[in-house]
Amino acid sequence: MDSRQHNPASGEVTVSIVGDFCPVNRVGKMVLQGQFDMFEDARTALINRDLVIANLECPLTSETQGIKKSGPNLKAQPRSVELLNYLNVNVAALANNHILDYGEPGLTETINILADNSISWVGVGLNLEKARKPFIQTINGVRICLLNVCEREFSVASANNAGANPFSIISVLQDIESYREDSDFMILLYHGGVESYGLPTPDIYKNFVFLAERGLDVIVCNHQHVLSGYQKIGSCHVFFGLGNFIFDWPTIRNNPWNNGIILNFTIEGKSLKDYSLIPYEQCNGEPGLIISREIEKRILNEIDLINTRINDASLLEEWKKFVHRNRTELIADLFVQNRYIKFLLKRTGLINILIKSQHQRKIYNYFNCASLSEYARDSLKYKLNIGHQDPPICKS
Repeated sequence: MDSRQHNPASGEVTVSIVGDFCPVNRVGKMVLQGQFDMFEDARTALINRDLVIANLECPLTSETQGIKKSGPNLKAQPRSVELLNYLNVNVAALANNHILDYGEPGLTETINILADNSISWVGVGLNLEKARKPFIQTINGVRICLLNVCEREFSVASANNAGANPFSIISVLQDIESYREDSDFMILLYHGGVESYGLPTPDIYKNFVFLAERGLDVIVCNHQHVLSGYQKIGSCHVFFGLGNFIFDWPTIRNNPWNNGIILNFTIEGKSLKDYSLIPYEQCNGEPGLIISREIEKRILNEIDLINTRINDASLLEEWKKFVHRNRTELIADLFVQNRYIKFLLKRTGLINILIKSQHQRKIYNYFNCASLSEYARDSLKYKLNIGHQDPPICKS
């Protein structure tokens, strides 16, 4: 715990939080050319804010050897830090599923680049203890504590390995208890959820309700790459997904992937005074970010519709529909390795005939039972020599 003497909060702080920042593909080329004018709308929105926090979705590194994992290995040019500076980002949240894609060397290079450019960072470390440390800063007399966690994939730290801060509801609760008394305002940045699903899963929602009731002031979720809604739980404001901030992908246009919001709020003393959302389109027809009245109206209407579905009953029904639509694809991914056979089985539905229900029940039990899940996970971890995936052991 930071033991410095703390006086009661006295001023105002303007804060902006944005979603996934991954300056690759066309944006990566613009970075190398020093062409940032296509992001002028974003700069105008952020330049006068006291605290601007972005989820840096990839390492900034010249490393060429990616780690062995499932999914793509992402990285951006080291010079991408110039775009972060241009956009007035002064804190990079690094707890996410891609930050270790190029190993400890890529992570270390990223941290050094940020430090050399006066950008603070949170959510990673050379071991689990260091990765858990929050970002704490006093601005205009207000002491802000920022916790940053991510769901466990291939990026998380362990007792002796570098990586991101893995989510554990026990760890987060311990951190709230440790830092709440000496903080005026506490923010949790959570990187998780199901990609392309614009609602919190039932378990995420339950966890957020539990944590919101235990002293957090704001919770912000990212990772889904699409927008979600927001809700006030007690005195805590929860934002379930901001969408991509800057993330160009060659084959995705006119898609929810291309929409996002900047979350602005003002802290007054120990309370959230007000908040607002700035909608935008990013990397759609052209690389860049556009803010306009037309875009604002369309996206805010979409968020209003999402908000009507964020309650216990609706969430469960929407989740059931999503699972039903995608379960054949999931089962094929779990049981079939050859991509051509997998495609055929998905299209024809034969996967449900070939993989017997009794075997699916067996696999379900490995997922559902906590001890069996731990046993199966660690068996694969040690077989694949995934050393950084040691289960986090919570210590107060």
